Amino acid sequence: MRRASALCIAPGRTTKLAALSLAMTFLFGIHVPTVQAGFPQTIFLDYDTFTDTGADPDDHVYSAGERTIIADTLNDKFAEYPVTFTNTAPTSGLFSTVFFNAGLGSGDIDFQNKKMSDTATLHAPKLLEIAGVPIGTATSTEVVAASINIGAHESLHILGTRHHDAFLPIGTGVSPGTGGSDWVPDFPGPEGAFLTGKEFNSLTASLGLFSYSSLTDPDMFIGPRSAVKLLHDTFVDLDVDSTDANVIFAPQPLSFETIPIPNPLPPSDPFSGLEIFADVVIVEEASIEMLFDTGGTPLGPESDYYGIDAAAGDVITIEVISELGDGDPFDTVVALLDPTTGFSPVPWYTDGALNNDERESTDSLLLDVTIPADGSYVIEVFSSAGPDMFGDYEMLVYRFHAIPEPSTLVLAAFALPFIAALARRRRKR
Repeated sequence: MRRASALCIAPGRTTKLAALSLAMTFLFGIHVPTVQAGFPQTIFLDYDTFTDTGADPDDHVYSAGERTIIADTLNDKFAEYPVTFTNTAPTSGLFSTVFFNAGLGSGDIDFQNKKMSDTATLHAPKLLEIAGVPIGTATSTEVVAASINIGAHESLHILGTRHHDAFLPIGTGVSPGTGGSDWVPDFPGPEGAFLTGKEFNSLTASLGLFSYSSLTDPDMFIGPRSAVKLLHDTFVDLDVDSTDANVIFAPQPLSFETIPIPNPLPPSDPFSGLEIFADVVIVEEASIEMLFDTGGTPLGPESDYYGIDAAAGDVITIEVISELGDGDPFDTVVALLDPTTGFSPVPWYTDGALNNDERESTDSLLLDVTIPADGSYVIEVFSSAGPDMFGDYEMLVYRFHAIPEPSTLVLAAFALPFIAALARRRRKR
């Protein structure tokens, strides 16, 4: 059984997105729904449980003022999202917790934020020590800045984002040193994602971008890839028979939903200053199972096929989640196929659009595939050879586009009747 789920916006604090909803629906037919599963999310900032106030000089005892700055800044960074940080433990309902002075920094990936009661840890003084600041010498300003940035990083993980969501700008490949043989097969694209280090998910040694300057950078932000995962929903359920996605000539059709995306991008990003929208769809509760012939003889693992419509120039990302999902994991493979070329993979930089393993897991990622021509395309999900041939997976598919500022468009919409009236008067002369 598979469910294909389009995405929507959740209720939260009053934001620019909410203000845009009516205008976008009225002017352009862009759907901005208001119900979301897995959100709103409360995250409790626990400074005390793992803090040794006497014997351990590594720990930082956070003052009331420092705690207020951390919570207020995190709430500001997440202001466009249905996430609230609090320094007071909730007394009811589900909430996640970030523990300070614990470990170094860790948080499980909870794609779609299904648990809503995850935990993450961080230890700002020890992370600053790794970045060159000896234990006991970090200033309050340094500890608070590192606590904010790592707190955001680990919170994003327990909300469902991953390190590769930091790769920016869209369409520039990966950050320097993170391509090539780190992927299976080798990543075929450029290492030109020069804004990666400004996105919270980049704060990891895995991307080679962990440093004192990034730990204490006040201008880190949540990028559009992360935004897609924070603004998800499962409001459309398309229950299909388990065989319906097994025929390449009749793939299970997927329909995108369009959602507005917050835009904190700096001037060096091509999307800077524009209103960004994402077309998104999720396939969930899917699985790869044994395929049998008509006589009941096992033939091996099945493939699942999904159909999407796309336009020339669309830049599409396809992410398959299994190893870091919540089902029975297996080693996934994903390909984007072109029916007009005999179902061969579409071009992806210098190779075809097929990926076995992204750089940090056996999950699969086709990052920013440029569609060559208007038409219908087929996504194939199957398993890599080996003992883990069967299992469960989810799949996220998205693309971004932008329009001029809504204020300009709204003014134009109001101006059109007056322009038409003026034209009529001129014709009468």
